[in-house]
Amino acid sequence: MRKKGFIGIKMLIIVSILNVLGTINVPSFLDRGSKEKTVLAKTAIDTYLKTGLDLYELDNGSYPSNDQGPSSLAKRPAVAPVPVDWRGPYVYNEELTRDPWGKPYTYVFPGKHNPKSYDLSSNGPDGQPGNNDDITNWKTEAGK
Repeated sequence: MRKKGFIGIKMLIIVSILNVLGTINVPSFLDRGSKEKTVLAKTAIDTYLKTGLDLYELDNGSYPSNDQGPSSLAKRPAVAPVPVDWRGPYVYNEELTRDPWGKPYTYVFPGKHNPKSYDLSSNGPDGQPGNNDDITNWKTEAGK
């Protein structure tokens, strides 16, 4: 039991550092071109949101539901199942729950591609799913 608490504290410190770095770098990336925004979306999916979702799962025993989605990392969800042990915010910049093109990330739990966890993706610059510009937390045909 003590080990779980220690791991939680370490994860919280890591999330705090990543969120501080995210709040510093996000505004400078948001005004850049599509390539930089793609890098920002991939970074958010692979680090900020992944860490936040993992901490959420550690505290609450499950990842957020599909209805709660990544926004539950910034604000306590009001949609059932309301987590009893929510200790967030798990991301301190609510803008990180939206992709660099201003759209919400697509979140599916349990995931089709990651059935033991979740699928998280952005439709990329064109805003359309299923194209080669999608950014995902799983391997795609394009190898992203």
